[in-house]
Amino acid sequence: MNRIDFIKGLAGSSFLGWIGFRGAGLSLKSKEAKVIYQSYVRGFVHSPCLSQLSCMQPNEKLQIIREAENEFDPFALALYYKNQKVGFVPAEDNCIISQMMDAGHGHFTAEIVNINPQAPAWEQVEFIILSHL
Repeated sequence: MNRIDFIKGLAGSSFLGWIGFRGAGLSLKSKEAKVIYQSYVRGFVHSPCLSQLSCMQPNEKLQIIREAENEFDPFALALYYKNQKVGFVPAEDNCIISQMMDAGHGHFTAEIVNINPQAPAWEQVEFIILSHL
C-alpha cells in the first residue's frame, strides 16, 4: 500500500472521520504540516506537571515519544512538555500513528492548542498532532 492509498483510507476511519478529509487540510502535494488529530492529554491528572499548568501556553510544542514497552498499552504515545512527561495520546486513537512511527513512515509533532485550568483535569490541556508529509 502506498502513502496516497493509506491517507485515503484514513479519511473514512474513525481516526480522521470526525475531522473530515478536506477539513484537515490534507494535501497530497503539500509539504506543510497538517493537523491530523486533536484531543486532550490523557493522564495529565496524574502528572507532576499539573503544577506547571500556569506555565504552559497555546502553540508550545509537545514531544511525542513512542513507548512500545508500556505495560498498559502496546501502542502508547507519551507526550512531554519541556522534557517532562505530561501524559499520553488517548489509547483509543493511538494505534495508527504508533504503527506509522514503528515503520518509520511519516514525521509527527504535537502542540498545545488550549489550556483551561477551570476544566476537569482530563480536559485542561488540549493538543493537536501534525503530520509532516
